[in-house]
Amino acid sequence: MTENKRYAVNVPRRTKEAEKCREQERAIGQERLKDAGEINTHPAAGPSFAELYQEWLAERGTMVKESTCAQYRVYARKHLLPYFGDWPIQEITTQELKQFVQCKLNENRYPDMPSYSVNTVRLILSILKLVLGYARTKGYELDPKLSFPRIQESFRERRVVFSVEEQTRLTKYLDVCPNIDAVGILLSLYTGLRVGELCALRWDAVDLVNRRLQIRYTMQRISDFGTQTARKTKVVLSRPKSRKSEREVPIPLFLVEKLYGIRPRDPQAYLLTGSSEIYLEPRTLENRFHRYARGCDLARVHFHMCRHSFATRCLEKGVDIKTLSEILGHSSVKITLDRYAHSSFDLKLTNMDKLTFLN
Repeated sequence: MTENKRYAVNVPRRTKEAEKCREQERAIGQERLKDAGEINTHPAAGPSFAELYQEWLAERGTMVKESTCAQYRVYARKHLLPYFGDWPIQEITTQELKQFVQCKLNENRYPDMPSYSVNTVRLILSILKLVLGYARTKGYELDPKLSFPRIQESFRERRVVFSVEEQTRLTKYLDVCPNIDAVGILLSLYTGLRVGELCALRWDAVDLVNRRLQIRYTMQRISDFGTQTARKTKVVLSRPKSRKSEREVPIPLFLVEKLYGIRPRDPQAYLLTGSSEIYLEPRTLENRFHRYARGCDLARVHFHMCRHSFATRCLEKGVDIKTLSEILGHSSVKITLDRYAHSSFDLKLTNMDKLTFLN
């Protein structure tokens, strides 16, 4: 894995869209802020957000994975620096954060401007919170009333899973497909592997005798800031995002025979290609997944639905939540319940029928 480096920060020029949104949102709230007496007409001198971000990134970048650092830089360049870059940090208020969130969610307020999902905006805010938290630890003065807005999950953004009929249809389609990557997608559908974990999986981590996968690495494409531009990317192998993500995953019995059929002689070969020199990156695998999905008439699907569906089917079949959490590699059982327990209506009916003895 490439070593983390310290990079200079070039503050991008504020885009016309961001400037328009910012000015419109600021105009909406200024009179309200004046009436409430919340405007600080004599802000203390201090670093701009861009200067603070550069200082924070130089320190933070030495403590996190290269992929995490690249994620910080991408979201900061695209969202935070165009909006807050030249502001003194003391001028960032709760109201300004609310306006920023409204600008990013958009919610059809500005038809000519992009809108972002709740999860994306939450991620942007989490980076902003890290930067401003760093300011406090260094003794910089911030607005004493500053607090971060809570974003409610909209109904239309609920995570989705395959229905039993859709999963059966996809399974049958992949089962007769001669391609190695089809077996890989089946493996994800019935073990809950993340796309990066599947792409990084080599045969030396596959124990067919004991029916066990060792998950030790993940693969992802990240921005390569060493090329002087954020548009260049590279594929990296790294450790999973948490210690719990490094785990052993049982292999379902019906997949063992299929894996025996594609196993190469080279134990260092990638499972998805059968070669130690050639890998299949996540973006390519996702594209192939969409092609297979179209082949069996599945619309509006994405690869991560395999993981969601695996968790849901396990719960429907009565797998205990602790076991499922360990298989998925979650740091806590609560994450498993909150993120992947998509209870189907049929399961709800079954559970309600258990109360009939009270009649």
